[in-house]
Amino acid sequence: MPTINSPRPSAAIVLVLALFGLSLGLFWFLQYQTDTNSYIQAVEIILGQKDIGLDSSHRLAKFYPFYPIALWAKLGLPIYWGILGQQWLCYFLSALALYKIAKLLYPQQAWAPILLLSTSLMAPPYAIFSTVCMTDGSGWAMQLWASYWALRLIQKARPNYSTAFWLGCFMGVGILVKESILMAGLLWALLLLFKTNLLWTQKLRLYLATGSGFLLLFLTGSAWAEWQFGKSLFSWWRFAHTDPIEYTIPIIGYFQQLARTLDLLFFPFAFVLLSYFKKQFQYWEWAILTTVGLAYLLFPFAWPYYMDRILMMCSLPLLFLYPRLLQYFSGRSSFALLFLAGSSSLFICYRIYKYAESGWLLWGYLLFAALLSILLFPKVRNKLP
Repeated sequence: MPTINSPRPSAAIVLVLALFGLSLGLFWFLQYQTDTNSYIQAVEIILGQKDIGLDSSHRLAKFYPFYPIALWAKLGLPIYWGILGQQWLCYFLSALALYKIAKLLYPQQAWAPILLLSTSLMAPPYAIFSTVCMTDGSGWAMQLWASYWALRLIQKARPNYSTAFWLGCFMGVGILVKESILMAGLLWALLLLFKTNLLWTQKLRLYLATGSGFLLLFLTGSAWAEWQFGKSLFSWWRFAHTDPIEYTIPIIGYFQQLARTLDLLFFPFAFVLLSYFKKQFQYWEWAILTTVGLAYLLFPFAWPYYMDRILMMCSLPLLFLYPRLLQYFSGRSSFALLFLAGSSSLFICYRIYKYAESGWLLWGYLLFAALLSILLFPKVRNKLP
């Protein structure tokens, strides 16, 4: 039962619709991206309208997102709008997954869904690239639902091997949508590792159940893509690591793009860390932190393209911890802080993408660092927490 200061249940719906409208309003001019044409051509290849020898055919190594669009195209819907429609549908499916994750992890915190939705949907790459003519939204939706499934499964009193198998099957499909599903797989592996009341034999069986489900669907789908299109994730990975040097980015660019995944939303994470002194992290929180840390560390070795929209999958689980701000602030104050950080980040992105204006990001970082120092000062003076 929500208290008088708690948000109404309908507030989450209003927030999601408002943020969706904000993303479309600010970034509609970015609807057609550099990669958009290759996605359209991938659907045309499926429909038999383009030759399979096109460079765009490499998109079909991850073919699942394109078949629903091809079906709509057969019914007369333009491919461009089919991709957009699928992105927008996945936006709302992702919002539902975020809501359920918040309710699962913070059942006593009425503000938790609002905080998790506002941080996730206002993270710049998510706000921009989940509503444009791409397929990133499909990958994030799969990642979030697999993460929810893993977090729910790990809380069961007894290990459920059949459910773990189906989770692996879901991930096996997800890898043929976007690589972001690997983050959910890493999270599940670490949740099992950190769970203390499971025997090692039980953990091993759960690993085997999930792995067998994953390999069954992944290898079957990969073989089918190789047979139909002559493409697979293995060939795409080899190509990426032999790409001409002019398409690679120095390692300093990696850290810059990593910072761009959350921009000013990184600053409130200081309070998430400080909240440890008020309430120690549970095993699932350590698993999330380790998942994100390992992803940040290993990504440059696994994939040579350092772009904020690709790196978003690494930062996304971190946002699951942001409702811990409620250890320090009221629900309204926490929401105000996160909304200020998120909306400021989106405004800065708009000025950069629309007008190529430099300097906005640096000023935003400096001003928000000053605000954070003001908020932290009383805690430091009182020697924490």
